Amino acid sequence: MKIELGSKQEKKFCFIDNNENYMTLGTNKPENGEGLIYKNQVLLSDFCLFVQEDEYKKLYSRFDGAKTCVEPGFFTVDFVPAKQKIVCSLFDNALYFNCKNFDKGACALVLLPSIDLAKKLDKGQAFAASQEVTVQKPLASELLQLTKVFGKKAAYARLLSFEKPAELYISLDHSPSGSTKAAAKMLKENAFEKHLKETKGLLQKSSFTSQNELFDKALEWSKFSALQFLNKNKTKALWAGLPWFRDYWGRDIFVSIPGTLLLSGNIQEAQNLFENFSQFQDTNTRSMTYGRLPNIYRGSGDVIYNTADASLWFVLQALQTARFSGDKKFLEKLWPTIQLALECDRNLRTDSAGFLLHGDADTWMDARIFGEKSFCPRGNRANDIQALWFTALLCGAETAGLLGKQEEKRVWEEAASKVKNSFLGKFYDGKKMADCVLRDDAADYRVRPNQLQLATIPKIAGQAFIPKEVEEKIIRNAVQELLFPHGLCSLSQQDPYFHPYHKTWEYHHEDAAYHNGTVWTWNYGFAAGALCSIGEQNLAWRFAQSVAGQVFSGPCAGTLSANLWAYPDQEGHLRFSGAYSSCRSVSEFYRAAWDYFLGMKVDLLQKKIYFCPRIPSEWPEGQARISLGLKNNLTLQAAWSGVLNASEERELTFELSGDYPDKDNISILVSFSSLDKPVELKKTSARVKGKIFCAKNSGLTFAKPLCLDSNWKKPECLLQKNYLAEIALRQEFNPGHPSSLTAIRN
Repeated sequence: MKIELGSKQEKKFCFIDNNENYMTLGTNKPENGEGLIYKNQVLLSDFCLFVQEDEYKKLYSRFDGAKTCVEPGFFTVDFVPAKQKIVCSLFDNALYFNCKNFDKGACALVLLPSIDLAKKLDKGQAFAASQEVTVQKPLASELLQLTKVFGKKAAYARLLSFEKPAELYISLDHSPSGSTKAAAKMLKENAFEKHLKETKGLLQKSSFTSQNELFDKALEWSKFSALQFLNKNKTKALWAGLPWFRDYWGRDIFVSIPGTLLLSGNIQEAQNLFENFSQFQDTNTRSMTYGRLPNIYRGSGDVIYNTADASLWFVLQALQTARFSGDKKFLEKLWPTIQLALECDRNLRTDSAGFLLHGDADTWMDARIFGEKSFCPRGNRANDIQALWFTALLCGAETAGLLGKQEEKRVWEEAASKVKNSFLGKFYDGKKMADCVLRDDAADYRVRPNQLQLATIPKIAGQAFIPKEVEEKIIRNAVQELLFPHGLCSLSQQDPYFHPYHKTWEYHHEDAAYHNGTVWTWNYGFAAGALCSIGEQNLAWRFAQSVAGQVFSGPCAGTLSANLWAYPDQEGHLRFSGAYSSCRSVSEFYRAAWDYFLGMKVDLLQKKIYFCPRIPSEWPEGQARISLGLKNNLTLQAAWSGVLNASEERELTFELSGDYPDKDNISILVSFSSLDKPVELKKTSARVKGKIFCAKNSGLTFAKPLCLDSNWKKPECLLQKNYLAEIALRQEFNPGHPSSLTAIRN
């Protein structure tokens, strides 16, 4: 699990303390890291060492020959030239240092704090140390050395000197007396060791081993990175990303729950999150967004409901969570929220065909110019919203059935059937799938990744939304137009509005390319799932290896960024952009291994666990293990063999253990092909052989970036400054067609 970084690498690494603090540091220069941040305040910019050498103290920074080793929960800086090591960790509202080799005052730990933290250190407040410590301001000669490296960040530098190796806890509690007491308590209780034990325990609730070292390591780091986003303060939700999205985005939260909490075995945390977040539903009967769950929640009085899909993700992931816990009482608690969300959408925001209506920017493709007009208008019926609506209705109906609410079950099943029966006639022309249907009923046939959700999301409800032959056709078309080895483009490069370069402020509005070409890493999950569904798991595996590499080659070690430019830069290098650590990205990467390659679907409510594996040909034997049930008292172990014979059969073995009450009544059902009748295994330990469905010689492969062609003609957006911004302002993205209001209510 170690990631070793040198001082010559341009790399960040980050930690979040599951409260309101995070720390991001760069390995090669001070400006590459933000430091320790609370809300928008820098508490500590960095740290370094002074070492006594003959007549003077010499500065050793992390940027001068040091080596950094990042591990889950902490990092170690080896100041190689100084022969000193410092362990650092951020957790539970505290910053921890272990100065391993300090001796007789020859070394000083140098902190670069804010003025407020510096004052506390001067007064002996907010910290506790295992050895006597002296806090001093730097001498003029020392400050000069610090300023040369850190600039203004060194303004309030403090030197902490110890006579012996020491541990130091700095409390980030913001009351002077409380912070000092908290630090002393942590020192007394050996809080750092407890933190390491808890971190290890969190990670050990699930494991996945493909025997590909890079992929397996990337999975573990993605799991850890995702779990860091869980905020355990009174909101009990997930941050969306770093550095900007340190608030609570409904869509991001509910998309991320399976990969962050359920498949890591942290099921109680998932239930807590749902129960807490349900209180933020819009219950104002006069509101245009009545019944919706928030798009963004920043605190009381700062709630925004401008999204059509947060409520839908809430409904279907609530059922998913109950399936992992086996806890029907959890659904009873959420029933008022589920009922209000679905009934408001059904009664207030559907058309005569049963489609859910929404505004131009009310989908995940929500970029607006100046917060108003959409950069990629998809109102008022986007294909992914209809797939989510169909799935949420069926999940709501299943929930209603479990709770004995027969009327809602009947009504929602009928509504799901209605939207399904209406869909193809409005969206599909026999060859192409519309990305959306506009307000005047015109179909927009732009090729975007959303159509892959038509093949993947409905499987949560156990039903297909569109026919299998249509699924395969649109998947192949989308892959051929959108999927590069490094990611899935948000718009086909054949489209006249395709914009390959994100974040080129000097020439383009920053959001012009956001959903018009830019790769969104979280779409890896849908792409892998769609490919596996048509037997293209070997292509999905090639894509997975590329994304696994990004966990370590991306801007921040051990995590995934939100975005990449669609095209490499002029030197052929991938360009990462957006949040350098994204909860959706890492959670979807982790989820896809379980949901698509292993093909697992857990339903403890029905006492069933399903497997429809799509193990890539290159995977030898491997295994996966996960703790299920609300109390983690059911352990599922699944393993697969390599190819056994000329008929390409593999053997799968399953074992259930623990003191879960209904363990002996749980059935495991295995399908090697979607056309086969599942093999039902009723023993707690069983094995089965079969040939995993895999497409042969289909010719499907990655798209090729047109920029690599010698005859490439640059799109208009790269030839005219602010080309797409002006089109968005004039609302001419769909010329001749009316736009849709942001808030929809019949």
